[in-house]
Amino acid sequence: MKKSLMLFLFPLLLFGEVDFGGFLEVGKTAFTGLKDSPYYPIYNRLRMEGRAGSGNVRGRVSFETRFYDFPFSASISALSSIDELFPLSLNLYEAYFSITNFILDDLDLKIGKQRIAWGTADKFNPTDNINPIDLSNPFIFGEHQPTLAVELNYYAGDFTYTAIGIPHFNPAVLPSDTIIFESIPNVSMNIPEISPRNGSYAFKIGTNLLNFDLSLSYYYGFDKLPSPDSMGYLVYPTFGFNREKVIGFDFVGELFSAGIWGEIAYFMPDEYPFRLCEVIFDSPGNPIPVSIDTFYLKDPYPRVTFGFDYTLPGGFYVNAQYIHGMDFERKLMFGEGKTSTLGDYLIARIEKELSDKDLLLSVTGIGELRGDSTAYGILPEIEYSPFVNGKITVGYLHTFGNKDTFFGDLKRYKMAYIRFRFDF
Repeated sequence: MKKSLMLFLFPLLLFGEVDFGGFLEVGKTAFTGLKDSPYYPIYNRLRMEGRAGSGNVRGRVSFETRFYDFPFSASISALSSIDELFPLSLNLYEAYFSITNFILDDLDLKIGKQRIAWGTADKFNPTDNINPIDLSNPFIFGEHQPTLAVELNYYAGDFTYTAIGIPHFNPAVLPSDTIIFESIPNVSMNIPEISPRNGSYAFKIGTNLLNFDLSLSYYYGFDKLPSPDSMGYLVYPTFGFNREKVIGFDFVGELFSAGIWGEIAYFMPDEYPFRLCEVIFDSPGNPIPVSIDTFYLKDPYPRVTFGFDYTLPGGFYVNAQYIHGMDFERKLMFGEGKTSTLGDYLIARIEKELSDKDLLLSVTGIGELRGDSTAYGILPEIEYSPFVNGKITVGYLHTFGNKDTFFGDLKRYKMAYIRFRFDF
């Protein structure tokens, strides 16, 4: 522990005075609709971060500890191992330094492992493609994992020019339990080798026009979610990662006292080689495997988010968003046979703060349209703040609809949760 603490402190000591912070978050999620699965294995989090610097040089280092508070192993030998009974992982979350006025006036440099968040929408950000998505907790939308990157920002009048380089490929983080994403296969993957040719880069131009913040972006890199390489008769299926280009546009501003935002991302996947093995019969009962080299086609497709928020008389706050395509959805095709599409969602939340009771009451409504299938759901939530920087959240998600929709497939779970969080 002392060694880990020194590793945490040493990079920051180089920058002078150190400022510490972080948060602790623990909770439980239960599927009340499943008798055989009372709890979903969601980790608790402790994140510690330090910031230091003076003048034009700054540094930041943060660690995230993920831990479970119930045993995972059922073996007798595990009773003598606290690590097996209560798994714990320590992850370097961010570690970077930044220099303002780097070489040129109005040029800033940031280099290291960092979270680079693009987009203006609330949690659902189709233009946020720099860092891989983190689905390890499938109930927290918008989570990403920081990656090693170099970021340059140049400020010229009302314009900001951004250039980003990522030296190697980083895949998405998937859930450890596939009860939510049942389609996640347990197969081999072909990870792009760590080399400069498998790096990524991105550019963005941002400005302000008529009190609206606007930006136009371009990303060229890998899709962070795997796609099939090969499958079929007598072939062990494998998955890999496809190159893609993404052009994005986003805006945020205020109109008639309402905050409005929007993002449009147009995805242009490269053609992806795919080997399909089929079987033919030269005579009855005599199968012959045939390998067909084809392309795993992913046609260009958009992902979109538009939304607004507004405070009604009486202190009722409303937040509503239309989403076309979640982070984990892709438009996938085998030849002319379509295998998956993007869903259309409407998510609206109304909340009321009872400041004299330190309570925040809210109700979220969910609607989903996928082809001719529909689903909907309701999520009431209570948030209580018994002290400064601390809150307790209790919620219950109940969904309805066709099983071939994402939220309709969740209707049998009836998810209830409680979460404690303390920021320091």
